[in-house]
Amino acid sequence: MKETLNRPITLHAARTPKIGVIFVTGIAIGAALTYLFEPRFRSRRQAILRDRTFSFARRSVSLGGKFSRHIRNRLQGLVAITSDLMMQEGLDSDAKIEARVRSALGRASKHAHTITVAVNDGRVSLRGPLAAHEAGVVVRATERVRGVKRVENFLTPPLSEGTSPMQ
Repeated sequence: MKETLNRPITLHAARTPKIGVIFVTGIAIGAALTYLFEPRFRSRRQAILRDRTFSFARRSVSLGGKFSRHIRNRLQGLVAITSDLMMQEGLDSDAKIEARVRSALGRASKHAHTITVAVNDGRVSLRGPLAAHEAGVVVRATERVRGVKRVENFLTPPLSEGTSPMQ
């Protein structure tokens, strides 16, 4: 008798589902089928289920497209940052430095359109009419731009209030 009590549990016996789980699953499936196929409300409930399913599918496709664009943009940014870090210092072209300076000027002054920017081997020349209180801000913003080695300030104050191109 001891031998039958200490018998190891076989793999087949351990994987057999319990009768309670089968019973509850059967009740749940039966309730779902009754809910969907009850004669009085069958067409209404099926229409609601169909509409919700199609709505979910449309939203999933839309969100999937947005998510894929988001991931693509993130990866492009990561590639740009990585390649930028891998570049050696001083390899920036003058056109690229000029574009960076123009961007910095747009943030530093309301009258950036009056300033002419020239770049030669990382040396930046700023020319044009600009109020004295803005000139210092513009020069400091230009000095902080990556790739700029030196800034030459040829900014002049406007001739008079009536003839200023800044108005």
